[in-house]
Amino acid sequence: MDETFEKFRDTTPDVIAAVENFFTRDKVRYRPFDERNVAKATYSIDTKFRHIDIFFHAYRDKLVLHMILPLSADEE
Repeated sequence: MDETFEKFRDTTPDVIAAVENFFTRDKVRYRPFDERNVAKATYSIDTKFRHIDIFFHAYRDKLVLHMILPLSADEE
């Protein structure tokens, strides 16, 4: 019976806590999770794109990431 309950347990709070702990530990510039369970982190990268925005969407049973690269990359 415990296995069945664990299978359907809402892990959203645990996932949010783990992601925000990662952000804090690695000193990532981020916007905390909002009421829709979405957070945004911006990483500076040494490439033509200069930065990448990553959106984290925490669901009951998964974490979905969307990565956005700017179209205004340097031509060189």
